[in-house]
Amino acid sequence: MGYGNDLTTHFPEVAHEWHPTRNGDVQPDRIAPKSNRKVWWQGPCGHEWEAAVANRTSRRSGCPYCANQKVGYGNDLATRHPEIAAQWHPTRNNHLTPDQIPYGARRNIWWRCASGHVWRAMVFKRSAGSSCDQCKLIGVSEVELRAFTELDRVLGGHLKALSRDVRLSTPHRQRLRVDMILGDIAVEYDGSYWHKNAGIRDREKTQRLQRAGYKVIRVREHPLPLTGPSDTTAPRAAKPFQVAAAVLQKMIDEEFLPTAAAREAAAREAAATYIAGGRLVAREEADRAVNALRAQDHGAKSLAARFPRIAKQWHPHRNDKLTPIQVTARSGKEVWWLCAAGHAWRAKIDQRVGKGTGCGYCSLRYATETTSLAIRMPDLAVLWHPTLNGTLMATHVTPHTRRVVWWLCTRGHATQDSVANRSKGMVCQHCPNSRRNRRGR
Repeated sequence: MGYGNDLTTHFPEVAHEWHPTRNGDVQPDRIAPKSNRKVWWQGPCGHEWEAAVANRTSRRSGCPYCANQKVGYGNDLATRHPEIAAQWHPTRNNHLTPDQIPYGARRNIWWRCASGHVWRAMVFKRSAGSSCDQCKLIGVSEVELRAFTELDRVLGGHLKALSRDVRLSTPHRQRLRVDMILGDIAVEYDGSYWHKNAGIRDREKTQRLQRAGYKVIRVREHPLPLTGPSDTTAPRAAKPFQVAAAVLQKMIDEEFLPTAAAREAAAREAAATYIAGGRLVAREEADRAVNALRAQDHGAKSLAARFPRIAKQWHPHRNDKLTPIQVTARSGKEVWWLCAAGHAWRAKIDQRVGKGTGCGYCSLRYATETTSLAIRMPDLAVLWHPTLNGTLMATHVTPHTRRVVWWLCTRGHATQDSVANRSKGMVCQHCPNSRRNRRGR
């Protein structure tokens, strides 16, 4: 090694992460930047990992643990977010467990919430705060609704005018939507997913409510930072009791309860008793409220009313008890459909309405025993590269897919091209006049 073509000279920032003890006598000033030799590294984070020098320099790769590419150093889902890991589906993830996957992994996983709903979602989206769509109900989170029902039971005899999802008129003709009003107290529940970039907006809303004469309590879900002294915290994926208890404790701490001596003592006692009890006290009332929202009829705005032909393809058995009259035509909810040919598939309602998409099998977007490339165009399927496409086979795609795959022509050229291009007649790029010729000429 010499003439300044070593790693230290060309990539000093990478050389700085060279592990001080685990590479024997090999040093960064004695190895080329494009070397494929695997060596040990140690990042500013303190994590240690093995990687080829060329990967560090050409791909600018860094610590695989910080990048959520490898499991270790406590970055697994079970360690970072045990409350989310508790919703890991026990049987549908091919023996993969929450301690075997990074919390920021871009991998689709099956989940099952406490209500028994089953759905798929990326791990990193769950870590960012996304949750069960069915529990979100219509325009309100189930946790928020159940927490309000608890507060209503505890404080109903001590405070006046308890209400949920209120539109308030404030000075300067501003209208504000507030999650809960408990007497002269406005309560906002800030979920981490929807409020992660809304700190300024939330502070401004608090100030407007205070100018309108309300005391304000904000329940900020972890890891949201507090926006002011009136805020309190709740764990990520908080349960209804935790939210209600956080509100009551803040009311006690800030002395927000009634000022009349007798009423204050009774309200404080009711709040303290609830917090100490550690359990829900209004489960049945909450169940009725939740079920009422889930069964809401959207009438003229429903999918059934506005797009009856699409609604006819609503799967009769695979959408739980949800019906086309209980969803709007612009809903982003993904549901099951069943076409006249008997094909079942999942698609978002707004995509079916806005883009006019139909059955992927009938339109040849999905491969079947009769629509695959191998069946429809066997002469082209024989050019499918036998090794470079992994487990993907010509039986898995249709002739019209734009997916780019590897091909092996009769002259031995291995090239990449979309299936659709090859189906239209395009041939190997390396053969003479390839793009002007068509197969079979």
